[in-house]
Amino acid sequence: MKRTKDQSSRSSIIPIVVTVVALAIAAVHLMWPKMKIDGVLLGLLVIAVLPWMGSVFESVEGAGWKVTYRKLRADLDSTRTQLEITRGEVESTRNRTDFIESTGISDLSPGSPVEELRQLVDRYDSIRENMKSGMPRTKEMTDVVRHLTILANKLDNIDWPAYLESSDGGERLAAYSYFYARPRPSAASGIVSVLTRIEKTPFGQYWAIRALGSIMDAYPTSLYRFLPILNDFLPELPAGTDRYYELSRIIDAAE
Repeated sequence: MKRTKDQSSRSSIIPIVVTVVALAIAAVHLMWPKMKIDGVLLGLLVIAVLPWMGSVFESVEGAGWKVTYRKLRADLDSTRTQLEITRGEVESTRNRTDFIESTGISDLSPGSPVEELRQLVDRYDSIRENMKSGMPRTKEMTDVVRHLTILANKLDNIDWPAYLESSDGGERLAAYSYFYARPRPSAASGIVSVLTRIEKTPFGQYWAIRALGSIMDAYPTSLYRFLPILNDFLPELPAGTDRYYELSRIIDAAE
C-alpha cells in the first residue's frame, strides 16, 4: 500500500526532531557545572546523528548503552500508526453515538414520504452551504441522515441509482442513507464507484463507507470483488479520520 504525502512528510520530520532534541540535551549537559565529556554526552551525540545514518548502521554501542536505529524507527512508526487508528476510532465512535441518539428533523412540513425526502435533501444542502465546518454542522447533517434512514422503508420506489450518480450532494447522501438502512448487494458496485470517483465531501464519503459496511454485514461476501479498488482508494483518505478507520475495518473484514 502506498504511503500518503502527509505520512511521508511526517516521516521526514522525525529525524530532524530527534536530532534537535538530542543536541539540545547535549548542550545542557555541557553547560552544567563541572560537566565533562562522558558516555552520556557521547550517547546523545550519537542519537543526534543516528537518524541520518540508519541506512549505514544497524546499531551503535558505547559505555553502558546501545542504540538500535531500525528498532527505534520501527517503534516510532508503530506508535504513530496506533495513534492514528485510535484517533479515527474515537471520531467514528462519536459520529455513531450522535446517529444513535438522534431523533431526526423535527420541523419538516407535513407531506408524503417523497415530499419529506425532498425536504431532507434540501436541508442537507442548506446546512453544507450556510454552516461553518465543525461539530455542530456535522451533528445537524447527522440528524438528516437519521431521518432519511427512518423514512427508508417508505421509499423503495425511488430511482436510487440515479440519486447515487447525482451532482447534488443531498441526493447522494439520501442514497447512502437508504442503502445503509436497507442494504442490497446489488448497490455495492454503484456506491464503490461513486465513493472512489465522485464523492469529495468528508461527510458524504463517511456515509458511503458506512453504507458499504452495512451491505457487507448483511451479505458478507458482497464486497470481495471490490477489494482491489478499495485498497487503492484507502491511501487517498487522511489517516486518523473516521473515514480511514471505517474503510480499513471493511477491508480487513472482507479479506
